[in-house]
Amino acid sequence: MENLILRQHSWRSAARNLWATQVLQLLLLIIAFGFLAHNAQAQSPTMDEQNHIARGCALLRTGDPRLSVEHPPLINLLEALPLGRGVTLPLDDDSWRSGDWYRFADLFLWQANASPDRIVFLARMPIVALTLLLGALAGRWGQEIGGRYAGVLALGFILLDPNLLAHGSLATTDLGVTFATLLASYVLWRTEAKPCLLRLGINGLAIGLLLASKMSAWVVWGGLGVAFLWQVWGNDRWRSEGGWQAVTRSVVLRGFLYLGITVLALLVVWAVYAFQLASSTDHGPLIPMGTYWRGIGQIFRQVQGGRPSYLLGKTRLGGWRLYFPIAFLVKTPLASLLLITCAVGLSRVVTRQSVGAFLLLPVLVYWGAALASDLNIGYRHLLPTLPLLYVWGAQQLSLVDGSRWRRIGLGLLLWLAAETVWIAPDFLPYFNPIGGGPEHGWRVLADSNIDWGQDLKRLSVYLRTHAHGERVKLSWFGSSYPERYGIEDYEPLPGLPHHFDLWFQPPTFNEAQPEPGLYVISVSNLVELPLVDKHFFAYFRDREPDARIGYSVYIYRVGEN
Repeated sequence: MENLILRQHSWRSAARNLWATQVLQLLLLIIAFGFLAHNAQAQSPTMDEQNHIARGCALLRTGDPRLSVEHPPLINLLEALPLGRGVTLPLDDDSWRSGDWYRFADLFLWQANASPDRIVFLARMPIVALTLLLGALAGRWGQEIGGRYAGVLALGFILLDPNLLAHGSLATTDLGVTFATLLASYVLWRTEAKPCLLRLGINGLAIGLLLASKMSAWVVWGGLGVAFLWQVWGNDRWRSEGGWQAVTRSVVLRGFLYLGITVLALLVVWAVYAFQLASSTDHGPLIPMGTYWRGIGQIFRQVQGGRPSYLLGKTRLGGWRLYFPIAFLVKTPLASLLLITCAVGLSRVVTRQSVGAFLLLPVLVYWGAALASDLNIGYRHLLPTLPLLYVWGAQQLSLVDGSRWRRIGLGLLLWLAAETVWIAPDFLPYFNPIGGGPEHGWRVLADSNIDWGQDLKRLSVYLRTHAHGERVKLSWFGSSYPERYGIEDYEPLPGLPHHFDLWFQPPTFNEAQPEPGLYVISVSNLVELPLVDKHFFAYFRDREPDARIGYSVYIYRVGEN
């Protein structure tokens, strides 16, 4: 009788713990949805969003992926779904016939349609949904490998990370490829545990969705392949029972299996491209997914040749080998850095070889490619590695005996939550104290790391209440048009992409002592992102702004000498 009472008490305690865990996970999902939905409505269109939305709408409406060269169309198609047929496409413009996606997107959002904010908001909502699914999947995987505690920790660190929240409400491909990376890794790990033909087919679908989400997903594909083969090389049983011949046979077999999965994945990608036959080169033969292969070639040239990149006050054409390590150090929350550090220390005590390979080897391969790349334009390119690291970190802390490490993990999660609430809703310009915080992060990084044109709406409100009809001098960074938000009476200063020519043919401007007036300068322009020789805004960089709009736009009042 006493044993029965003890068992009933144990069941009730387990039920209460399960209920509390589910409530906490639901609460985290609701909080994250609130942050994401608010920013999806409040932020002005950022630099690249119009391009992604226009590509998706064009393919959904016409079935022609001619604009989907730089990025595969899967995520863009998802973004276009809420818009349906309620938008107008400038298909009679030369930009459509020539495949000039940037010109086409500009016409689509700002001229062909009357409500750009509504279009952008609706296109952002599928990304909001993917972000919530990302957190839920991480929680599921964490719970499977480390129990309920690991599930809560993994879900919490993802849904409260300012960087993931920042891009989780933008209609781009960065969050889409991040979700696809975690999904493909999880599915392949499940197949490793119980392989069968059905699961191999599901793997083909998952990796196909991954490859159709972004061109950089091929690096993740390589990392997953390494993890799939590593299960043989890292298994002592194969070497002890069958010798190296058995190991070699198993590696070859797995190689063929992964090749078969990849063939299925490419069929999925081809379906996303509406089974297109096109040329991958100028005047080349028509082949399946020709636009896709052309895009891979284009991205490869960009990665090798690089673009202007900004780091620690300097701009250069090409990459910096320390760009991504520095970006990771200054933009990742300190609580998250400590979680990963603790996990590295504990991994000597607790190891789970199979799941560890699928969580860590893709990260290592991805980081190797990132360090070798000359395309250094944003921390956002590291986002696919964060969920894998957080799930692994949550597992390591959950499997150590004793409650001390669990309390440490929950303490780190509370610390992260406090930081996130403090920075909300300005998630994009988040920098940790190592990077100087959001006020001084521009001295380290620029562009999508801090200022992507997200605060034009807020700038418009500020000028209506503070400018009092004064004509401002505006240097705007972003593809949105200030005129569409009521900012019409302004003197343009060098910007990007609008008024880009003024960097090289500047207006009359005293750089040492600008004339009196109200100056509005986007942070990415303040650091003169396109220029190696920086001098135009030196006067303003040397003084504190009079006001900040969401950390991305600085206001300066210059008075009489």
